Amino acid sequence: MYESDFTLFMQDFLQKNPAVAAAQQTLRLTHWDKTVDIDAQRRYAESAITRKAQGASLPTAQA
Repeated sequence: MYESDFTLFMQDFLQKNPAVAAAQQTLRLTHWDKTVDIDAQRRYAESAITRKAQGASLPTAQA
């Protein structure tokens, strides 16, 4: 199976530097793996104010 030079480099690098992989996993958990609060999302969606387009309320010109 073909593996690019970059893939081979990264595999070698991560094998020689296991702390990098551990830090990568920790940072991923910090930013991405969060629990979703469905109730908070619902309240946020309900609190949105719908607005008309800017030109929607302007009177039309009569000739």
